[in-house]
Amino acid sequence: MKADQDVFIACVILHPRYKSAPFKPYSCTTDAHIYHLLRRLWLRFFSQTPPDDLHRQMEDYLNENNLFAGMSVSYTTMETSLKQEVCF
Repeated sequence: MKADQDVFIACVILHPRYKSAPFKPYSCTTDAHIYHLLRRLWLRFFSQTPPDDLHRQMEDYLNENNLFAGMSVSYTTMETSLKQEVCF
């Protein structure tokens, strides 16, 4: 109960495989809620106002546009490659 849930939620959302999918049944993961979560964490960690384009970058990330285009394909390729290299 005392854990910082915002940080854990943000970690899942910022993971390229999961993003907001695990939270989809809940209304707390609308773009607006995610933006406010990231904004709160930015203020807490950096003690300054987030960049003006944080919302646009968040939307680009969630929708894999612009800088983040093809991210899931790259992640899947890298994950597959790493699994083949692991020896048990």
